[in-house]
Amino acid sequence: MKTRTLIQCLVLFFLIFSTTVFCQKNENFNDFLYKFLTESKFQFSRIKFPLKLNEFNAKANKVENKTVAKNKWVFDDYKFVVDSYFIRVSDKFEENKFETGQRVLTITQDGSHMNISLYFQLIKEKWYLVKKENLGD
Repeated sequence: MKTRTLIQCLVLFFLIFSTTVFCQKNENFNDFLYKFLTESKFQFSRIKFPLKLNEFNAKANKVENKTVAKNKWVFDDYKFVVDSYFIRVSDKFEENKFETGQRVLTITQDGSHMNISLYFQLIKEKWYLVKKENLGD
C-alpha cells in the first residue's frame, strides 16, 4: 500500500513539474503576437523563410501557392487590426483547443473582402510565422 501511494505521489509530482516547466519555458503567445504585429525587426526575425504564401488572384479567380524569400519580405504592419477588424485566434490550424504549439490568427472585416490568416508554430520554445494566406480580393 505504501509503495502504491509513493508511486502515485511520484507520478503526480512528475506531471505537475513537467507541466510547470513546459509552461515556463515556452514563449507566451499573446506577448509574442503583439510584438510580431507591431515591430518590423521582431517580425522579420520570427518568420521561417522561405515563407509559404497562398494568395487569391482575382483576375485568374484562383488561389496561387507561392513562397516569399527572406530578401523579398516587406513588413506587414497590423496595427490597424486593433480598432475595426475581427480577429480570431485558433489552435492546431483547424481547432480551438490551445493544446498544441500551433496557432492561426485570422483577420476579417464586416463588409470588406479582407481575409488574412497567419499560421504560427512553436519552434524551440519560440513562436514563428510559417505560412500566410491572403484569400481576400
